[in-house]
Amino acid sequence: WTILGAADDLSWIAFHYAGAATTVGQRYLGGLLCTSDGSLPDASQLDEIWPVFQRAGIEPWELFVVNNDPQAAGAIAAGPPPLDFYRKEVLANKKKLEGATA
Repeated sequence: WTILGAADDLSWIAFHYAGAATTVGQRYLGGLLCTSDGSLPDASQLDEIWPVFQRAGIEPWELFVVNNDPQAAGAIAAGPPPLDFYRKEVLANKKKLEGATA
């Protein structure tokens, strides 16, 4: 994984990955556009975001939206977010530390 770019306020960050399965002669690449709440950034920011992906060889039409809402159709079959368990612990520890320094 590499970081392709991010908003100055860190409201979004773009990641890129690339790899190869040399045994079967395949190469793959992809990217993630991440936001703090999982929603797409405003349309006004997309003009800044798309060139970031294009420089890595990823076109906007190759990306698709993933709905992380637990109430969305299919969410139950997918199960909870894989890092949610750890994220809850990290946020709880952060809250404790912030309380200790206040």
